[in-house]
Amino acid sequence: MKKIYLIISFTLISIVGFSQNLLNNPESVVYDSISDYWFASNWGDGNIVRIDNSGQQTYLSEKLSSTAGLHIVGDTLFVSSNEGDSLGVVGFLLTTGEPVFYTNIPEKVLLNDITGDQSGYLYVTDCEADKIYKVRISDETYTTFVNSDLGYPNGILYDAPNDRLLVTNCTSPNGPIKAVNMTDSTVSTVVETGYAADGLTVDSRGNFYFSSWATDKVYRYDESFTNPPEVVSSGHNNPADIFVNKQDNILAIPNFHGNVIDFVQLGFVINIPDDQPTIQTGIDVAEQGDTVLVAPGTYYENINFKGKNIVVASNFVYTSDFDDIENTIINGSTPETTDTASCVIFCSGEDSTAVLQGFTITQGTGTHWIDPQFPAWTWHSGGGIFIFQSSPTLKNNYIIDNHVDDVLGTNGASGGGICFYGGNPFIVNNIIRNNTALYGAGVVIDYAGCIFKNNIVAENSGGQDYGGGGFWTIGNGSSPIIIENNTIVNNESVSNGGAMYLWSTHLTARNNIIWGNIQASGGLIYLYDGATVEITYTDIEGGYTGNGNIDITPQFENTSYILSDGSPCIDAGNPNTEYNDIEDPENIGFALFPSKGNLTNDMGAYGGQNCMLLDNTTSSGIEKLQKNSNLSFKCFPNPFNEHIEIQYTLNNVLQIEITIKDTSGRTIKNLLNKHNQAGTFSIIWNGTTDSGNSVKPGIYFIKIKAGESEQIKKVVFQRQ
Repeated sequence: MKKIYLIISFTLISIVGFSQNLLNNPESVVYDSISDYWFASNWGDGNIVRIDNSGQQTYLSEKLSSTAGLHIVGDTLFVSSNEGDSLGVVGFLLTTGEPVFYTNIPEKVLLNDITGDQSGYLYVTDCEADKIYKVRISDETYTTFVNSDLGYPNGILYDAPNDRLLVTNCTSPNGPIKAVNMTDSTVSTVVETGYAADGLTVDSRGNFYFSSWATDKVYRYDESFTNPPEVVSSGHNNPADIFVNKQDNILAIPNFHGNVIDFVQLGFVINIPDDQPTIQTGIDVAEQGDTVLVAPGTYYENINFKGKNIVVASNFVYTSDFDDIENTIINGSTPETTDTASCVIFCSGEDSTAVLQGFTITQGTGTHWIDPQFPAWTWHSGGGIFIFQSSPTLKNNYIIDNHVDDVLGTNGASGGGICFYGGNPFIVNNIIRNNTALYGAGVVIDYAGCIFKNNIVAENSGGQDYGGGGFWTIGNGSSPIIIENNTIVNNESVSNGGAMYLWSTHLTARNNIIWGNIQASGGLIYLYDGATVEITYTDIEGGYTGNGNIDITPQFENTSYILSDGSPCIDAGNPNTEYNDIEDPENIGFALFPSKGNLTNDMGAYGGQNCMLLDNTTSSGIEKLQKNSNLSFKCFPNPFNEHIEIQYTLNNVLQIEITIKDTSGRTIKNLLNKHNQAGTFSIIWNGTTDSGNSVKPGIYFIKIKAGESEQIKKVVFQRQ
C-alpha cells in the first residue's frame, strides 16, 4: 500500500470545561480497550488519573509520590515509581485502583518507561543508570537485563513482530533508537532520528512514533525505519511517553509542561485504484480515521461504509475543482442484486465523521429495508444514497439521475436521490437533481432528524403513490429537521406536494428559495395527518405565512442558480448575525462570492456560513447532468504565481466571453470577447486587472460563456 497519511489533530482534554484538572506533569499515557478509559501518570504528584470518553478526570490511585511509565497486562496497570515508599514497579487493578503487585528495585536511579513481552515479563528503563530491568510478573522478582550501551534510555517498547525491545535516547542530539536482542541482551542501533527522542509507540499497521521534547513534535517511521521520519503532530509542550489506541487509531500525547493530553486521529490515505482496485475494497481495508481517495473515473459499484467512520472522497477535497466531482462517478447500475442497488449505503451506525465528498452519484435504483416500527412492511428506497439509523456527512456531491420506481416485492418505492430512516445526517453543498421515485423523488426523511443546508434540490419528479417532488417526510427522530439556505426549484409531483409533502412531522425551514415547483393537486407544501412546518425568511412562490417570507421571482442568472445582481433574495434572509454570509476579506462589510450584497443572509443555496459555489448549469433534462458538449475548459497551473493558461474547447462556432471575477463577484478583467471557430484554444491571464494593476494574492473565478453555455472555475493566485 502506498503510505500517504492524513493527519487530523484535535485536543480532547484540557483544563477548560472541568471543575478540576488532575493532570500534574503527565509523563505517560495508556488506553484500556475493555473499560474504554485512558490512564495517565503524574510525575508531579505521583497520582494516576483515569479519563473517560467525555474527558472527565478521576483518580485511579493517589498512593504514589512520583510516577512515570505505564503498561497494562490483563486487568492490571503496572507503573514505574520513583519516590516515596514504593521504589520500583507497582501494579493496580484497573477496576478498583487497589495495589496488587510490587517489585522493589533498590539499585534504581531514575526509572522511566515500562513495556512488556508476551511471556509474562516487564522491562523498565533507568535513564541515569543506563540500564533496563527485567521484572517477572509471576513472582515479583527482577534482574538487570541491560547494563550499558544505551546512553540515556527513556521510552521503551516491545516490538513483537521482530521479538526485540526498542529504546529511545532523549539526551543525544542524534536521538538514536536502539534495539535489544531478547536472547542475549545485546544492543544495536536501528536508526539515528536526528532528534532527542522521548516516548515510543506503534500503531496497528506497524508504524512507529516517537516524541521529542526538544522540538515539541511527534514523528513517525514506517515499519522498516528506512524512510526519514515525518512530522505527525506539532505544537506540544514537552511531549513525553506517547501511546496509540489501536482500536480507534488515536494517538495520545501527554504534555509534561502543559498539563494536558493531546489526542490525534491518525489516518492513512488509501488511493483508488493505485492501492486498491475498487472503492469498496478500499473501504474494506480502511480503519477509523482513514481516507479512501478516489481518482477520476467511472466506478460501477454499490458501496457500503460498513460502520466505518472514514472519509471517502474524490480529488475535489484537495483541488476544489468541479471537474473532479463531474468526472469521479459512482454508477450504481450494475448491482449484485436489485434488492441492494443504492449507489451508497450507510446502515451500520456511522456518525458524522463518516464523510462522502466530491462524487457524481448516479443510476442507483434503491435498497430493500424492513420498517423497524412495522416489521411486516418492506420498502425500497434511496436510489442515490440510502441511510439507515446512521448520521454521516454528505457534502459536495452531485446526486443525479437515480430512479426508484419499482415496487416489486415491497410496499413502496421512495427517495430517488436520498432516503434516510433514523439518525441525524449532515447534508451540505450537494446537487440533488433529476431523480425520480414513486414518492419523495428528491429526498425522503423517515422518522429522522437532519441538518440540510446549502443544497440545490431541483427537477426531481414522481409522487405517484404518496406525493412529494422535492421532499417527503414522515414523523420525527430525536433531533429536529432543519432545512436552511437551500434552493428548491422546479420539482414536480403528479399528486400532492411539489416542493414538500409532510406526514405527521414537524419541520423548520428558513432562508430558502422554493420556486417553480408544480403538483397535480393539493398544495406546494402539503401537510397531512397533523404535520406542521415553520417557514421563515423564504422566497416561496404563492406566499406562505411566516416572518420574512416573500413571494417575488428570485431572478437567477441565465445559466446558474447564483442570484442575479438585482435579485430580491439578496440580503433578504434572517437578519440575525448567526445566519450572515461569509465576509469577503478583501472587501470588509460585503459578502464573499457567490453570496452577494452585504453580510445579511442571502436566501437560497448561496447564502450563509456554509455557502460555496455549486454546479454552474441548470439546463433541463439529461444534458444538464454533464458538462455542456459545446464547451469545456481547464486552467493550469492552479495555484499560479505569474500567469495561468486557460485552455478551452468549442465544438461549434460560438461567441465566447472570458472574464475574471473577484470573490465579491465583480468583473476585474475582460479577457476575451469574440466570435470563435470550433477547436481548442489557449489564452493567458497574467494576474492583472483591466486597468493594468496586479491583483492581490487570493481566490479568483474564471468565467467562460460560449453561446448559451457557461462555466466557472476557481483559481488561486499566490505571490512568489
